[in-house]
Amino acid sequence: AKLLVQGPDLLIGGQSLAELPNSLFGSVQAVLHLPNALDLFDSTSFSYTSNIFEGVYDELSPEEVYNESVTAMVQVLGFLEFYGMGYLNTSEGTGFFISKDTVVTCAHVVEKSGPCVFAVYDYEGNYYEVKDIVAGKGDCDVALLKVELAERSEDGADFIPGTLELEKNYIPASGEEVYALGAPRGYTGTMSYGNTMIPQAIINGVDFIMHSAATSPGNSGGALLNRYGKVIAVTNMLLTTSEKMCLAVGADNIYDLLEKANDKK
Repeated sequence: AKLLVQGPDLLIGGQSLAELPNSLFGSVQAVLHLPNALDLFDSTSFSYTSNIFEGVYDELSPEEVYNESVTAMVQVLGFLEFYGMGYLNTSEGTGFFISKDTVVTCAHVVEKSGPCVFAVYDYEGNYYEVKDIVAGKGDCDVALLKVELAERSEDGADFIPGTLELEKNYIPASGEEVYALGAPRGYTGTMSYGNTMIPQAIINGVDFIMHSAATSPGNSGGALLNRYGKVIAVTNMLLTTSEKMCLAVGADNIYDLLEKANDKK
């Protein structure tokens, strides 16, 4: 895909960058204007420079981002009843608390196929029952889990999970640093570092962020954080034919699910 870099006199479709619509937070930085080789993104994909946090929040070091967010992460496991003889682990992913009883993860982590049950384990190994699931449709690969503490671990007797803050309408700049928090291959409490590649990659009308923070199976549902420790997207897939080309669903989609969950009450 060809990205046109910023410059006031650059023409796109007969318009200069100065004439193109601005975002709420800054000026147009780059436009994805040609179909890409994988034909994955909508031709309308584009990116903006966003400085929403400048002068508002303090920038955190990678260590501070990790320490302030890791206690909110969870591991999400799916089990299938196996002919009355017990349960077989069929899926695993990551999630994170946004309130004391609400966990965000990916819809594909909690897809039901047969008599499935799902379990959530927090950073200290405490077990939570999943009471309800509100999942997105189609390419909106996010889900909300309503959970209830069921059993405490020995190490988690006094543990209270942290919560992460969602950032709405935030589009990072190209090259902005991001952090992927998750449980790749079941290794909980890990964090990887990368940069945004395509800040607003649109797939069938759903906003994604393409980034280079390393992700693996098990990372799905984890938070993609900016340098201020805010959730800007949910890690959900990677392109296996390429190196460090990973995708995360924009955090705005979580707000839509929160409204749906409130309507169910």
